[in-house]
Amino acid sequence: MFAKWVYAATLSLSLLLASCTVSGPSSTAVGKDLSPTPSSSGGEEGLATSAPLSTVSPPPTPLATPSPTVAAAGPLIIDGLQATQVLGSTPLGRIFYAVTAGGLYLTEDGGGDWTLITGRVEHDEFVFGPADPAALYAGTGRSCIRQEPEQPLFKSNDSGFSWARLPAGMNLRPAAVDPRDSDRAYAIGCDGPYLTTDGGATWARLPGAAFVGGRKDRPGYLLSTLAVSPADPERVYAGGVAEGGNGGVFVRAGEPVTWTQIAGGEAQPDLLAVTALAVSARDARRVFFTEAHGVWRSDDGGATWQMSNEGLGDAVYRPGGSAEQVGLNALALDAEGRRLFLGARRGLYRSEDGGVTWSKVTDGLWGPDEAVSGVHLTSGDPPRLYVTTLVGVYVYAP
Repeated sequence: MFAKWVYAATLSLSLLLASCTVSGPSSTAVGKDLSPTPSSSGGEEGLATSAPLSTVSPPPTPLATPSPTVAAAGPLIIDGLQATQVLGSTPLGRIFYAVTAGGLYLTEDGGGDWTLITGRVEHDEFVFGPADPAALYAGTGRSCIRQEPEQPLFKSNDSGFSWARLPAGMNLRPAAVDPRDSDRAYAIGCDGPYLTTDGGATWARLPGAAFVGGRKDRPGYLLSTLAVSPADPERVYAGGVAEGGNGGVFVRAGEPVTWTQIAGGEAQPDLLAVTALAVSARDARRVFFTEAHGVWRSDDGGATWQMSNEGLGDAVYRPGGSAEQVGLNALALDAEGRRLFLGARRGLYRSEDGGVTWSKVTDGLWGPDEAVSGVHLTSGDPPRLYVTTLVGVYVYAP
């Protein structure tokens, strides 16, 4: 028991640091700075206002349209350059961004053809939605536990060719975009989640009793991840970690629109920091999340949960195990939520039965113990899985 709590304290601290500070290069916006004196993000429930975001001019003709050189399986190669990171897509989408040594690329057909957007990459982490994939939100957020300068939030309206500051979003980290409306986007701050409904010109805090970061008497939960249901965008899930190291998952849905804790707390006191969330594209109540013990699944919106780590070996926390190998980083699932892929600190795992059992992918596309930080599954037949590792991006044919 003592060893478990020593491990839990160590893991929770490391996950807390990771959840509150998203690494990324410091950069200067190419687009227009909308405020000469940026201010901190807004208060408890009010709107942090600023001048409306000006429309960014469309980019000139793309610098190049390389012939597709992506293999059916193996490293992702674009125009002779190995992509260093796939920036993401909408759930089961076909629009992806990738960064290579040559710049920022875009594909709209799941990887068949890639277009060079710009040779100058200003931001290599951002979120976007299917309603307008050219509208990108980027920002690292501000550390919730360290003293550091304020961190700006940026937006691009032209697929990353140019960027503009969003002064009302200072210190916020963008987390998700509403699939129906790209002007509606969610961000994470030290005091909880925020929402914009006007493309980032203003941001409103979405209050909840559990999100009261920065108060010693009620430390609350610091959020690390947020997911909008593709089937019901009014249903939003968020996960994070409390100061003591315990994890929690929350949902915002129904009337009145408030946050309800659906995992962690007194019901599951051993839950550790939540590291990833995923929602079925066809069922808003089928949701998955990861924490150090394994992968959790609910088919009723969080009323009940089942946890599985069968087949995950030393990728999950077990009493007496090595903390160096533990870490579940990313989830991707098909439309039904039956086929899942899990990116872990020591490799890639797959499940064909909705997360009940898991097996490690060891077919030689990368080192079987290579750390996987991102997994993105495309739609189409056959689908493709993009796997982001420390040494590059791989394409896996499931």
